[in-house]
Amino acid sequence: MKAEVRILLVEDEFLIALNLEQELVGIGYRVIKIVNNGEEAIEITMLGDLDVILMDIGLAGSIDGIEAARQIELFSKTPIIFMSGYANKLCESSDCPQNSIGYLTKPVFINDLKSILDTYFMG
Repeated sequence: MKAEVRILLVEDEFLIALNLEQELVGIGYRVIKIVNNGEEAIEITMLGDLDVILMDIGLAGSIDGIEAARQIELFSKTPIIFMSGYANKLCESSDCPQNSIGYLTKPVFINDLKSILDTYFMG
């Protein structure tokens, strides 16, 4: 099942994005695209060909990851896992969009990410 899970990776730090992509592919997930800003994340999500979004909170562009998720939530129920280099930047449960399924502090450890993905997609 997890080989079919399509992930949009939204990360503005190129090396972090490449590393996460390699680790996700290594455990059997499929990264369909890497983007570095919220605007592009919204556009890709509109195409509807993904299962989950791995979203950094601090992004290039004019909107951050939380605002991008709020806009995505208006037209899609695609689940989102947030990442942040700062624990205090992670949104509180009342502040986060309802489509969020997890929060990770950077550096992201693949076993923590795998746990969230496996729980969500495999029950």
